[in-house]
Amino acid sequence: MAIDFSDPHYFHPLAKAFCWTLIHSLWQGLIVALLSGIILLLTAKCRPALRYNLFAALLLAFVIVNAATFLLAYKKELVNNSQSSAVSVAIDPTLLKIHFNVKHTEISFINRISQFLDHYQMQIIAVWLMFFLFKSARTVTGLLYINKIRHRNVRVADDAWNWQVRQLAAKMGIYQRILLLESGLLQTPILQGIFRPVIIVPLGFLTSLPQDQVEAILLHELAHVRRHDYLVNLLQSLGENLYFFNPAFLWLSALMRMERENCCDDLVIDITKERNTLVQALVSFHASKQAVTSPGLSFIGTNNYLLNRIKRIIYNTNKQLNTMEKFSILSSLIAVAFISAAYLTPVKQVNTSSIAVIQPKPAKQETIRPTLVKAKMKTPASAEKPVAIEKHKSLSDSLSDIKSLLAELKTAIDTKDLKKADALRYKAYLAVWEEKSDIHSKTLQTKLLADAFEKRKEQLAKNTILANVQNDMISSSSQTLAKRSAEIDVLYKEMEALALENHGNRKAREVEMQEDLIEDLLAEGIITTRENLSYKLHNMFLIVNGVEQPESLHQKLKAKYLERSWTEWVYNWDGATGLRYTGVRYNG
Repeated sequence: MAIDFSDPHYFHPLAKAFCWTLIHSLWQGLIVALLSGIILLLTAKCRPALRYNLFAALLLAFVIVNAATFLLAYKKELVNNSQSSAVSVAIDPTLLKIHFNVKHTEISFINRISQFLDHYQMQIIAVWLMFFLFKSARTVTGLLYINKIRHRNVRVADDAWNWQVRQLAAKMGIYQRILLLESGLLQTPILQGIFRPVIIVPLGFLTSLPQDQVEAILLHELAHVRRHDYLVNLLQSLGENLYFFNPAFLWLSALMRMERENCCDDLVIDITKERNTLVQALVSFHASKQAVTSPGLSFIGTNNYLLNRIKRIIYNTNKQLNTMEKFSILSSLIAVAFISAAYLTPVKQVNTSSIAVIQPKPAKQETIRPTLVKAKMKTPASAEKPVAIEKHKSLSDSLSDIKSLLAELKTAIDTKDLKKADALRYKAYLAVWEEKSDIHSKTLQTKLLADAFEKRKEQLAKNTILANVQNDMISSSSQTLAKRSAEIDVLYKEMEALALENHGNRKAREVEMQEDLIEDLLAEGIITTRENLSYKLHNMFLIVNGVEQPESLHQKLKAKYLERSWTEWVYNWDGATGLRYTGVRYNG
């Protein structure tokens, strides 16, 4: 049912639940700050990747817990609103008059906050929304600015450097096409894009620095691509906009950004084996005055942590808690203790006196004939509600569907239609395993029913009719499930045999395609003999006897022989011949 926000019955609980969620996020953030400090202390000598994963998991847990807090608060407010409405309708003020004198009342800390939220909830939401929209507008502006940089006053780097980027990407374990652009609007290299990432460098950058420093910087940006940091950065920006008022969330997010850059630095060092080169590249951009506020991932990261990165690379030491951070964490600990004490303190009851209640006259009770009520037998919890086996569609229908799929699969295998055979084999597997899962579930239900019947056997000893019905139901269910299981097993064996036959057809087809590919290379004049032949037809390139072939020939053979982007053809390549699965989908 859709929620009508114009209806106070829905909007007022929603507004109050949202305000409470903002309040709860503050003390939840204090706990997150404490855990973050503990992580920093315990992982002082660990690799940045471990720290980053722990911080990311902590940030995600905070968001999930806060979202669950909102749902629980909204549900609670709906229930309270419904109860208050029902009470106001049910009580007639002319029939109920209460007079009392209050001797002593005490309002708890939580109640004061609740009253404050009730009175100012719309103002709180308006202020939060104003800041959220402002920060979201800054984020969108940054995205538009990056898009402008990508399309204006920009040019594609020469082929030699784009080829170098492809080689560096291969070293980093990346096999998608990444474009290298030069921009006249930038002062530092940045990475932009999720599905088709682009590295944008300042104009003249490729010639103003030594080649080893340029490669280190490009490797750093490629490390961001490998780790999918651009997407994570956008999600972090959204979270920072939502929790702009929460210092613990902002601090944890900043720690993640710092460790992200450290992780990429370590990946570069692992490949180049040179720390000094990366340090010199960082120093080259230290004097840059460009503020990194856009959603693009810059090589220098944030200026606040640039010197820390250089120190960490040189001395191989992770960030420690500084004096201000230690003081903040200690304050968080004290605040959590105070809030817990205030929340757990019992509220004193309101003492009243001289209570007089005028109640309506009771209605005349109808005369009820006395009846004998049999004492209820105490039965186990599992026996109070017997387990009922859901009625499945008829066995003949299920078997008919699977047999029909197997018949189509056999026809596709006989005609050597490999694509159709693979699709039908997948459907047949799903259908068979769905039946097996259903049989297993109903077998467990029947066992539970049999256990419950065994426990009630003595109680039902005097009622032979009910006992016989229960016994017959269990026996019938067991026989039906056994029959279904036996017939499904027969069909499963038949399906396995067809799958094996289809696998043989595919292997034979691969041999034929390999021969056709070699014939095409001979026809194109790329090779003149099969002797000492080696080649690799990849989604992104074609290399024959160690020489990369023209893109036109690569696209032609790729369209003809590569059905899937995560496969490649090799011949005498690293001791392998045939169709290989790379395990990576390419979008190039």
